[in-house]
Amino acid sequence: MKIYYGGKKMFEGIFTSLITPFDEKNKVDLERLNNLLFYLNDKVHGFFILGTYGSTALLCEDEKKEIIKHVLKKSSSKKVIVHAGESNPDTSVKLAQFAQSQGADAVAFVPPYFYGYSEEEVILYFQKILREITIPVFVYLNPPRVGYNLSVQCIHQLAEIGIYGIKDTTNNLNYFYDLSTNVDLEKFNYLSGSEMYLNPTMFHGGKGAISAMSNVFPEYVVNVYDSLKNRNMESYKESMKYLFAYRKIRKVGQGIPVVHAMLNLKGIDVGYPRFPFKYDEGLVNKVSELIKCLRSNQID
Repeated sequence: MKIYYGGKKMFEGIFTSLITPFDEKNKVDLERLNNLLFYLNDKVHGFFILGTYGSTALLCEDEKKEIIKHVLKKSSSKKVIVHAGESNPDTSVKLAQFAQSQGADAVAFVPPYFYGYSEEEVILYFQKILREITIPVFVYLNPPRVGYNLSVQCIHQLAEIGIYGIKDTTNNLNYFYDLSTNVDLEKFNYLSGSEMYLNPTMFHGGKGAISAMSNVFPEYVVNVYDSLKNRNMESYKESMKYLFAYRKIRKVGQGIPVVHAMLNLKGIDVGYPRFPFKYDEGLVNKVSELIKCLRSNQID
């Protein structure tokens, strides 16, 4: 088994949690995915695909493979982390091996979900993955979706058996501070699940963020990261002012349809979210009115 904990090159910067465009017939739309990749390729440091905002739970295996192959082909200059987590470890390994064969830089897995697994069982799950995969493996913490969190002690054990890093979507700073105290973040690759937590996490060993908001506003999100790295707090505050304002728009509906609406209104055709997400003229108009309101208050 390849042990990464103990020193390696880190994944650093802003990785866009890439949305998945669909067409009018509810099919994966690779041409519209190209529109998004063209918009983002020269703006962010890498991509996180098939995550929550990538509609992973709504995709079949063949669709996931199609997206993996396409993104890796069109973004060869970027680091790409592929989420392959399923409750069935054999299914997870199979998808991760495909991603590895296509040139993915790393793979990520949520802990097995639906059943209330013990941390001992979670460690066994990841041990199986590590036996089958040779590229870096991230654990993806998302308690609202998975149904439970992992203790800091469990994360420490996962680091010791070879897990490369973490995408932390707990949105819990107390958890992060506990983690940063008990796990060496100079050796264990910590990525926040939101740009909103870059300030506290980067000053305690975090290396960046996997950001859904960077689908729409990559320049602002990347500038937050760059400003913190360069200790330019005025520039940081300026970008955060815009991001705080625009995050209010996400409250008008489910996050995925709202991100689609914001991108389409910017002139980047990303089609539709997958059914049963509701996406109609009413939602688009609400988003449009909020953007106009923000602009009238000189937030643009």
